[in-house]
Amino acid sequence: MVSTKFITTDDGVLHRQELYEYDNQGRVIVSRFYVHMNWEDRVIKTIYTYNPDNTVLCQRFTGNSAAQTTPGSSGKIWLNINGQVLKSEDYVNGGLSSRVVNTYDDKNSAFKNAVGFDKLYGGENTMTHNLLTSTTTYWSNEIVSQVDGFSNTFTYNEEGYPITRESLTIGASSPSFSQYFYE
Repeated sequence: MVSTKFITTDDGVLHRQELYEYDNQGRVIVSRFYVHMNWEDRVIKTIYTYNPDNTVLCQRFTGNSAAQTTPGSSGKIWLNINGQVLKSEDYVNGGLSSRVVNTYDDKNSAFKNAVGFDKLYGGENTMTHNLLTSTTTYWSNEIVSQVDGFSNTFTYNEEGYPITRESLTIGASSPSFSQYFYE
């Protein structure tokens, strides 16, 4: 089994671990998020099942470091031809709790060649192309309760990699700015 581990510490104290296991095609099949803050021993395990129609089913379980057997939320992820998340939905007790819809450019992501980042789902740093918009809608008792999201505008270098990003969050009065440097 091939796996990847990320560890987050603060002044040498372990706060969080992320462990990813892959199948023989290099796809994530199990992820585990270990939280070690305030003497807490909490783990969220997600099992991924890949379908021929470019969708991925997710089943989450919670527990502690010894076992993660308590059923949690489930989900479905729709991927584009580049393996990026176009849409994802989460379900709690069988009801839709959230939906994320993303759009991308056709340029190179700053993280395109970062080994392993293309295997993860979610987050702007896991993509082949740059995330232009992301909108998350939350439901409570089958009624829309909240909408969050953001839009990004990029400028690019000659190779099609971003050199600046302007990001505006829904409801924000002013954008944030990022600059990218390459060596």
